[in-house]
Amino acid sequence: VAARIRAALREFDVVGRYGGEEFVILLENTSHHTAQLIAERVRSRIGSEPINVGGKSLHLTISQGLTVRREGDDSQALLSRADAAMYKAKQGGRDCVAEA
Repeated sequence: VAARIRAALREFDVVGRYGGEEFVILLENTSHHTAQLIAERVRSRIGSEPINVGGKSLHLTISQGLTVRREGDDSQALLSRADAAMYKAKQGGRDCVAEA
């Protein structure tokens, strides 16, 4: 999964593990429109074909929360909004990108 996420990003984007099954992707100096395009590219790459693990073929999807930095945001505010958006995506049927 991490390799597919990384392959969907630009060379200078940052991705890291956050919590048990979550990743955070930081897109610095990126427009809202470009962030949406990248999130959709990540979603598409994850679900494009099964991942083979231990002789089993797993079909995966990804629910993503997207937010952009607002004036006065600290890292906790940004992560809280992204987390809320991710849960919105999960509640909205999964395999999608939701925004906050």
